[in-house]
Amino acid sequence: MDITVKRYMDEADGYFSNYWVFVSIEQKTGVSKVIFGSAFYFLMLFISYFNLGASVIVNLFGFCYAFYVSSRSITNKNLAAYIQWQTFWYIYGFLSVLEFFNNFLLYWLPKYYFYKFLFFVWLMYPSTRGATTVYFFFNSKIKSQVAVSELKNE
Repeated sequence: MDITVKRYMDEADGYFSNYWVFVSIEQKTGVSKVIFGSAFYFLMLFISYFNLGASVIVNLFGFCYAFYVSSRSITNKNLAAYIQWQTFWYIYGFLSVLEFFNNFLLYWLPKYYFYKFLFFVWLMYPSTRGATTVYFFFNSKIKSQVAVSELKNE
């Protein structure tokens, strides 16, 4: 097996080892948790791409997984995890309100839920920590605007 593929498989194995569902499935069936986890993500991609109940499934994925991980991170008292998941919930809430009031968005963006699923994965995935990236991007913009307005007032 190629060294790069082996490295990614080991990383995925470590990632899925953190979730009792995948560990339990592996113990009961003898099939690797990496295969089940990958199949789950590809199934989610398939469902969201072909819009087969994508609204409910993508929102459940975004809510359930994030709820589980963010509630676990609260007990750790880790500032980085707090920023990551607090920002995720702001984005999740913003998208939910936007969808509720704006069906125009859903009409003009084909495969919206597919892209929303990919966006959620990017926000949540531990190696990308997209929500933290969004937080620091907007935080730096706000700080620079405050600094400019303070300079104008002087």
